[in-house]
Amino acid sequence: MEQRQKAERLEKSRLEENSKPVRYSSHPITEDAGNLLMSKIREVLDSSDEVYKADFSLNRLAQLTDEQPKRVSQIINQLTGDNFNALINEYRIKEACKRINDKANYGNLTLEGIALSVGFKSTNTFRAAFKRVTGLYPSKYLQLARR
Repeated sequence: MEQRQKAERLEKSRLEENSKPVRYSSHPITEDAGNLLMSKIREVLDSSDEVYKADFSLNRLAQLTDEQPKRVSQIINQLTGDNFNALINEYRIKEACKRINDKANYGNLTLEGIALSVGFKSTNTFRAAFKRVTGLYPSKYLQLARR
């Protein structure tokens, strides 16, 4: 009897798990449309210096791609596995690395100055994002870049 009850509970949990709603199922985007929008998003992020302004937002990115903010967010989530903030932070950290290595133009800036110049409002957020993207803390990266 106990064995049968365990089996029934296990089967019930499997059914419940399989019946959970899929995220965005009520607002599907075709693969082609999603890839096209992601191309637009990457084009904007690769070409616009607005990304490095502290007030750059999902709404502004949506305006620049001529799309709705919810759709932009959905595509970022679905195709990168990250959210808007994580994606923007990745772009900002890559630019911070370029600036750290560009001593001629940015050698006079401190790490805090670099962080502010690429759009971070907080040095703690900058440090955490830098570590997540590069695997190093900014101070260690700077130390290695100076060698």
